[in-house]
Amino acid sequence: MEHIVNYFKKREGVTLAELMVAFGVFGVFMAIALGGFMQSLQNQRVALAFMEANDAASILFEDVARELRTAKIATIQTQDRDGKTKLTFTDYRNKNLSYDFSGTQISSRIIVETFHALVVPSVTKGAPPRVVLSITMKITDPSIGDPARKVLQTTISPRVYYNLREIQI
Repeated sequence: MEHIVNYFKKREGVTLAELMVAFGVFGVFMAIALGGFMQSLQNQRVALAFMEANDAASILFEDVARELRTAKIATIQTQDRDGKTKLTFTDYRNKNLSYDFSGTQISSRIIVETFHALVVPSVTKGAPPRVVLSITMKITDPSIGDPARKVLQTTISPRVYYNLREIQI
């Protein structure tokens, strides 16, 4: 063991070959680490874009839900034309409202591709129907590469007070 220690004490430097091997090993480790780091940055950009899409859809759904919860039940209807859905109803102020979000640009990188609304009748007598809203959003951002799509859906039931004695179970 002593002769190994003496060998390194007597040396005054490193050879070019040793230096090249050391830089080569360092370069391989840095390439692996940098690749992982770049992938994590890309994943973070995609996650942020999806979070922005979720926030935009929440606001969109809440706006519709606020009006729909006070709507007159008999006036809720959907119309499908050219693959687009239009949701129309009369609110508590007797004001006709209509929603059609297909093709709407929500933010600089989020576009609503499709909007669908479906009125589902209640199975319980006297209970209000439910309205199922579904949107497909396209997220376009050069930093995430190809456009990503996200489908979100929610169910809304109008807030209507009905006589509990009329319900037959």
